[in-house]
Amino acid sequence: MLLLYSSYDIDPAVAEVSSSVDTVTIIISIIMVAAGALQIILFFKLWQMTDDVTKIKKQLEEQKATVGKEDIIAATITGDIDTAYKRIVDDTVTQLIDARKQYKYQQALFKEYNQAENKNMMEEAHGQGVKIIDRASRKCAALDRELPAQLKSFDTYLDYTNDLIQKYLKGEE
Repeated sequence: MLLLYSSYDIDPAVAEVSSSVDTVTIIISIIMVAAGALQIILFFKLWQMTDDVTKIKKQLEEQKATVGKEDIIAATITGDIDTAYKRIVDDTVTQLIDARKQYKYQQALFKEYNQAENKNMMEEAHGQGVKIIDRASRKCAALDRELPAQLKSFDTYLDYTNDLIQKYLKGEE
């Protein structure tokens, strides 16, 4: 037998419990939506912070050069140009090693995946190497010196290091 109930047939106590459950459900739903929205906001805030860390890292790397204008002035006054020149070359080589690693890494990715993004990153790493050489050249010029021939350009440095690595792998000296 089929029984149909109308809203008038529901016991008032049951109706009151049902409405309180609906109220609790609505409150929990609102809390869950708010928590979800806050999680999305937090995600984008964290993403922005990682970009900020990248910018800060680049700024620190640009300021990292240990031989500055003051050192060059002091070297010319005291006559200790050889020490300042050696520090410039050492700092340049250290920075170029990092730039070369980044360049070779992006070059390998570009060869493997042939993606434009890797090519852009590779060109950016090459540009960093060029900037390092330019800064070092200006510092050396202030000391009336020139960079060693292997450091005249970033491409020359890359060729020189590739030749050294090939000689090392072949066992030549």
